[in-house]
Amino acid sequence: MRKQKSPKAPTTISETIYQFIKQAILSGEFRAKQRILEKEIASLFNVSQTPVREAIRRLSGEKYMIITARKENIVAGASWKEVQELYEVVSLLDFPAVTKAMKNITQKEIDELKKMTQKLKNYYEMEKSEIYLDLTLEIHDKIWSLCGNKFLYETLIHLKERISFFCKQGISPYPEEAALQRSFEDHNNLITGILNKDTEMLRQIISRHWYLPY
Repeated sequence: MRKQKSPKAPTTISETIYQFIKQAILSGEFRAKQRILEKEIASLFNVSQTPVREAIRRLSGEKYMIITARKENIVAGASWKEVQELYEVVSLLDFPAVTKAMKNITQKEIDELKKMTQKLKNYYEMEKSEIYLDLTLEIHDKIWSLCGNKFLYETLIHLKERISFFCKQGISPYPEEAALQRSFEDHNNLITGILNKDTEMLRQIISRHWYLPY
């Protein structure tokens, strides 16, 4: 992956708490419908509940949490339809990102992608679906980062976070073994398509890869 600028350090305690809760949700440590107590988070950071409340309101605006009428803070869940709609959008943006990246990719980056794909094969054969999923997203991230369009890349990274969120909350895009096999085949073919600069092949792979039946 081409070197990205290091993110700026959080400037407020509210930002720090926001990042902490968000990562706990994205990693699956905080699960869907789990109640998050402001006083417990405040105690963890040795602060008042005010910055915790600010962080939770921000996460609520991003649809990672729900603030109920009773002022309870609940980790949001997701429906299968939401995942389908998300994948539909990713599919539309993935193709132009991959074809742009194909023009910028170097041999070193191709070798790195091959190594990642080999590691993906190992996780697939060991049936480690959660680690497998994390690595597929890393592979997509690496390819997207080469597209040369920062707005396209930033949009896809935001969508990648939503994919991770949905999957960690139990809405997996690979509910069946056949779907997992399809995913692995797609990733193998994706590298081949990039190597051969075969735009039509990439279009077909991406269309299939992100398709979820309604």
